[in-house]
This record gives sequence, structure tokens and C-alpha cells, in this order.
Amino acid sequence: MDDVTIRRITADDGPVLKQIRLRSLLVDPASFGSTHEREASQEDAEWAERAARLSAGEDGTQLLALDATGPVGTVVAVRDDDEPGLFHLYAMWVAPERRGSGLGAALLAAAEGWIAGAGGSEVELSVTNAAPVAARLYARSGYERTGREVASDHTPGLLEHILRKRL
Repeated sequence: MDDVTIRRITADDGPVLKQIRLRSLLVDPASFGSTHEREASQEDAEWAERAARLSAGEDGTQLLALDATGPVGTVVAVRDDDEPGLFHLYAMWVAPERRGSGLGAALLAAAEGWIAGAGGSEVELSVTNAAPVAARLYARSGYERTGREVASDHTPGLLEHILRKRL
């Protein structure tokens, strides 16, 4: 992990966001609430707008894990509209060549640190029944099932289990 840097995105990171998001959707399509086809059709201006929005302020961010080859991990944190102390984590992903290295736990810890710094006290995320390794990471990191499940709108039989953690 000494060769990996985790940092908040910058306003200029639209191309990097596009690169890592499309790769994550290709490699692990059952792990996300979107599809490669849907997001590949987005214009570069949309990726630039996303980078600009998530690079400033305390209502949301995206963290990138980068090594000498480029982006190898990411996570998005967004403040809940109704509960200001609650943040949602989305799009958590670690490249296959970096799995098992502790990068997932480091990304979670970095996101939780950012959330606490933004005044957050609780984190919610979902994990699909097709991602048992991710589910174990979240359990080891203190996330607990809420009992809520959501059926995937793009993959029949896929369920998203909702997890929460108090910071």
C-alpha cells in the first residue's frame, strides 16, 4: 500500500472518474446500481460536472486511490437530504489487482474520516448478494445490516442489503 495515494478528487478529474467508473462497471457489473452501457453514454461534460460538484464543499465527495498505473480504487460519499448527520457511500470499488491488499479498508477509513470532518455521525451503504467479499469487508469495518433489502432494477435476482455504521 506504500505506492497508493488516496485523495479527494479535484475539479479536473472528470476523465479519471469516467475511467474508473466504466472499468468498475465492466469488471463487476453485479455490484452496482447502474450499468456500463448507461454510464458509457454520458457526455464528458457530465463527468466534468460530477468532478466539480464532488471536489468542493461538505455535502459530498469522491475519493480516489491512485498508484503509478492510475486509479485503482474509489468511493463516493454523499450527505442525506433529510438527515444531515447521515452520509451514503456509493460506488465503492477496488481494482482486482489491488484486492486483498487492505485498500478497501483504507478507502472506507478515509471516507469515514472525511464524513466525520464534514459533521457526519452515521454512514449507510448497500452491498449486493453477489459481492460476499465486500460484505465481509463491511462487516469487519463495523457495518451492520439494517434488515432492508432492495431488488436490483437491472439484474433479476440481485438484492442490495442496506448496512449502517455509527461513527
